[in-house]
Amino acid sequence: MVNGISWIDSRKLSTPVSEFSYNGQLSSRLEARGGYIFYRYSGPAALDMSMDGSARTNTAGTADAAYLVSLATTANVTEPNNVIDQGFTYKIAEWWKALVDYRYSRFTVDSEAQFRSVNGSTVAVGTSSNQWLVGTSTLDFNMAFTPAASLLVRAGVRLLKEDVEQLEDGVVDPTTTKRIKTAWPIASIYYQPTKMFTVRADVEEVNIGTSYTAITPHTDVGGRFSVRFRPADKFYLEDSGVARNRTLLQTDYHSTIRSNATSANYEFNERLTVSAGFSYDSLIASGLVNFLRGPAPFTNLALRDQTVDRVWQGGIQAKPIKRLGFTFTGNFVRSTGLGTIAGEAPLYGPLSFPYATGSIYYDFLRIGRLTAQLQRTYYSEQIVPGNNFSANLLTIAWMRSF
Repeated sequence: MVNGISWIDSRKLSTPVSEFSYNGQLSSRLEARGGYIFYRYSGPAALDMSMDGSARTNTAGTADAAYLVSLATTANVTEPNNVIDQGFTYKIAEWWKALVDYRYSRFTVDSEAQFRSVNGSTVAVGTSSNQWLVGTSTLDFNMAFTPAASLLVRAGVRLLKEDVEQLEDGVVDPTTTKRIKTAWPIASIYYQPTKMFTVRADVEEVNIGTSYTAITPHTDVGGRFSVRFRPADKFYLEDSGVARNRTLLQTDYHSTIRSNATSANYEFNERLTVSAGFSYDSLIASGLVNFLRGPAPFTNLALRDQTVDRVWQGGIQAKPIKRLGFTFTGNFVRSTGLGTIAGEAPLYGPLSFPYATGSIYYDFLRIGRLTAQLQRTYYSEQIVPGNNFSANLLTIAWMRSF
C-alpha cells in the first residue's frame, strides 16, 4: 500500500535544424524531387522521487512492514535524426502518371544517467545507459489517372520496413527489438462533376508482418469518404465518415471503428451566419491479455473497450449594427460504453461534457475593439465521479491594431 508519492521531473532539449530540398524537371516527361533533414535534440533531464507506505514481507500475506524509498537521477539525452527523401514522377501520357518515392529515416535516442536510490538503510548508486535505434525505409509506388478534368484516380502500394533496436547498458533487449515489414495497398478517388458537388474517398489495407505489441493489428482494413454539397455561395453541407476493421489473431484482438460527421453552414447575409453539426464515433475493441499480478500468472483475461461518442454542435454569428456583434458556439458531448477486464470493475463508463462560449464586442473608432466573453462548461462521469468538475470563465479584452 502506498501512503504518499512525490516527484519532480524536468527535461530540457534543444536542437539545430538543417534542411535541404530540391524539385526539378529532368526531361519533358520526368520530374525529380528530394530532400534531406537533420535535427539533433540534446539536453539534461532529472528525476527526484520519493514514496512511502507498507508492503507484505511474506508470501502468505500475514505480515507488513513500512518502507520509505527515494530516488535521484540526472541524465543527459541526445536524439539525432536523419531523414532522406527521393522521388520521381514520370508522365506516361497526358492523363497517366507514375510516381515513385523513397524515404529513409534514422531516429536515435541515447540516454546516460546517474542515479542514487535509498530504501530504508540501503543505498544504491550507479549509472545506466539506454539506447533506442529506429531505422525506417518507406517505398511508395502510385499511378495517377485523370481521364477527365473533374476526375482523379490514384492507386498504389506502400512498402515499409522498420528496424527497432533497444539496448540497456549496451545489451540488446530481445523483447523490444524487432524488424517489422508492412505492405499497404491504397486507392483513392476525387470527383467533382460540378462546382456544387465534390466527392473524395479512399480505401486501404495494411498488412503488418510482425506485431510490436499485443494490440498491434496484423491486418487493418478501412476507408474514408467526404461529400460536400454547396448549391449556393452562402450555404454548404458536408458529410464525412471513416470505417476500419483491425485484427490480430494471435491474441484474439479485434477492433472496429465507425465514425460519421455532418456539418452545415448558412450565411443569410453579411450580418448573420448560423452553423450546426453532429458527429458519431463508435469503437469496439476486444482481446486476451497475459500478465503477472500477485503470486501466480493470470492468463487469457478478456478485455473489452466499447465507446460511443455523440457530439452536437451549433453556433451563430450576428452583427445587428455596424460596430456591434456577438457570437455563440455550443457543444454537447455524450459518451457511453465501458472499458472492462474480466472479473474487475469497469475502468470507465458514460460521461457528459457540454461547453459553450458566448461573446459580444463593439468596435470603437480609433481606440479598438472591446470584447466580453463568457465560457461555461461542466464534466460529469458516471463511474468515477471524483473527476467531475464545472467551470465558468469571464474574459474582457481590448484589442487595437497598429
